Amino acid sequence: MADLEYSVEARNTLSAFYRVERIVYVEGEDDIIFWEFLFEKLAGISVKAEEAGGKGKLESRMDEVRNGEANFFVAIDSDFDWMNEDCSHPKIYSTFGYSMENSMITEESLQKLICRVAKVSRHQVSTEKCREWLFSIEDAVQSLVLADAANRHQDAGLSVVSDNCDRFLVSKKSSQLSAQKISSHIEGLDIDIPQEFKNRFSFRMNTKGLRLIDVIRGHFLFSAAFRFVKEYVAELKSSASISQEMLFGGLMLAFEASFDENHRHYSYYRDIFEK
Repeated sequence: MADLEYSVEARNTLSAFYRVERIVYVEGEDDIIFWEFLFEKLAGISVKAEEAGGKGKLESRMDEVRNGEANFFVAIDSDFDWMNEDCSHPKIYSTFGYSMENSMITEESLQKLICRVAKVSRHQVSTEKCREWLFSIEDAVQSLVLADAANRHQDAGLSVVSDNCDRFLVSKKSSQLSAQKISSHIEGLDIDIPQEFKNRFSFRMNTKGLRLIDVIRGHFLFSAAFRFVKEYVAELKSSASISQEMLFGGLMLAFEASFDENHRHYSYYRDIFEK
């Protein structure tokens, strides 16, 4: 976007131009509604989110914040940053899990979305079934997540986890991941994962209160959720259809409706906004 060429002084005036209390710079267009919702719900302030076009392009914005030059905010995906020592800043916000999708995709949001897409009573869509599917994904991705984190730590540049889960599905029409396909993929990677790293990975996860479903890449999880929603909707109403764009919009609305004290990530976001 053009304002990335502005001076920090010019960026500091944008909130007045848009008649909001703050500007918040985010990675991409998908992040806009997520962070605007959280700021308004938990911080009680009006913001306008501006996309930068990727996390790397926010480095200079974060430097301006850390140097005390900026009155705007920055919001980013955590990725695997939780593996490092805490160097947070009260004007730089990070997702609890890998990305926003890890917060959006819960059994409650899936249940709400499915009953609306299929146009059936909420009593016909089992939250327990949604929960069991999420547990099945979590069980399947342990080696993938660990290898992905090691790849990042070693800066090995390998393609461990893509944005799409299709290559690991049991079949083209399934929403379940194949343990055999995942195992074969990991074995084919030229990556060494020392026991010391495995121990540190587990320790940091436990310290942060994270689960594997929180730290798998968000786009990968989203693609799996897309398969699950299509599969479940077809069971209820075979004529209904859904696109990935519809899924994202529907999940965001369902997340907004179900994001309260009962959400696993609620206390994290509440606490960072209380800063």
